[in-house]
Amino acid sequence: MDATDKFRNIIEKYKTPLFVYDRDIILSKIEDMKQTIGENFEIVYSMKANPNPVLLQLFHSSNLLFEVASSGELSLLLNCGIAPEKILFAGPGKTADELKFCVDKKILSINVESMREIATLETICSEQNTNVDICLRININLDSIANRRELNWFSTSKFGIDEHCLDEIVVFLRSHKRVRCIGLHVHMASNVTNHEILTEYLFAICHQIINIMDKFKITLKIVNFGGGWGNPNYLGERELDSYNLRQTYKKIAYLLKNSKINGRMLVESGRYLIGSAGYYIADIVDIKERANKNIIVINGGINHMLFLSSAFRIRGKQIPIGYIRKNKKCSKREVSAKKIYEIGGSLCTPIDYMANHAELPSDLKPGDYLVFTNAGAYTKMASPLNFLGHDWPSEVLLSHGEGHLIASPISLNDIISLQNRLQQD
Repeated sequence: MDATDKFRNIIEKYKTPLFVYDRDIILSKIEDMKQTIGENFEIVYSMKANPNPVLLQLFHSSNLLFEVASSGELSLLLNCGIAPEKILFAGPGKTADELKFCVDKKILSINVESMREIATLETICSEQNTNVDICLRININLDSIANRRELNWFSTSKFGIDEHCLDEIVVFLRSHKRVRCIGLHVHMASNVTNHEILTEYLFAICHQIINIMDKFKITLKIVNFGGGWGNPNYLGERELDSYNLRQTYKKIAYLLKNSKINGRMLVESGRYLIGSAGYYIADIVDIKERANKNIIVINGGINHMLFLSSAFRIRGKQIPIGYIRKNKKCSKREVSAKKIYEIGGSLCTPIDYMANHAELPSDLKPGDYLVFTNAGAYTKMASPLNFLGHDWPSEVLLSHGEGHLIASPISLNDIISLQNRLQQD
């Protein structure tokens, strides 16, 4: 596929490698998700997918809630002017300092994952003569889902609280009044693109939450269905059929309300909202022919897009890659001729390969550009940016046909200088 000229001016102005995020696609995804889940549910943006402050403000302007998983993410949101009552704190292994930070900032809720976290919060609140609201992140039985592998989740993991532990936790909460359980949270799916599997999963959560509420006679102000909405990474993968999920969410809302659960119903998403809106663009630095292979080397790599490395990429599956010629002029004959390429980055490591079977024009030249799609989520900030001392890539927001710089390139010297200044302070 040939990428459109909308990136050409951005490339010329800001140079490569860089990320581009399309504002219109982001807003379209938000609207699509709102239409699918209906007015009974609220969207929670999983900040770990992409924490760029300008994007956070865009999600905030669309009235989304936010999920963080570290005190660093929480601090960033607060510094962006996001109100504490719009923030939930998740993740395993929360430290006492992180829990205290959450209590001090009075966020909407902490999704607790162990008895230790609850006991630590009780101690913190007793010392400060205050209270805190929590949701219990629970692990439910998914045996009823025939193709549960498509949920992309381990049956046993470090996350959440198993159901058999709930009796002990409920006894503790009823005898200690500082920590108030206001909801339940389930997250046992990731990047699901099959709407039928996602429907089975959501109904399994719904029925189990109703059972828990009936068993323990608890009142729920929040029911958090977690994430799971997927975005295709590879060629041939289907898009999630969000339209056919509409009836699912309507039925779930009815079941919960019929069970006298009138609290807030939440759905988390990161990858679905931002993944397809992102593009990673890099220069072709070199093209080599070796042992019957055509190898393209770019001026970026897995230090910016770790999930594309040979260590993470699913072998045999190909990612969608576009191209932009430095020279606009190209005959139809040139466009039709194709070659199979391996695409490697500029890092001095053998795992820095981003594609092993990319079909692209045979006459690509150094100076042309490759465009990696679906690069909006779990890319730049989920990669080893400082590895081998290459610069961090720029980030640009494409809005109304114009590119706006939202993150400048950063060199290793910039980072070391900042570290030295902090040490001196």
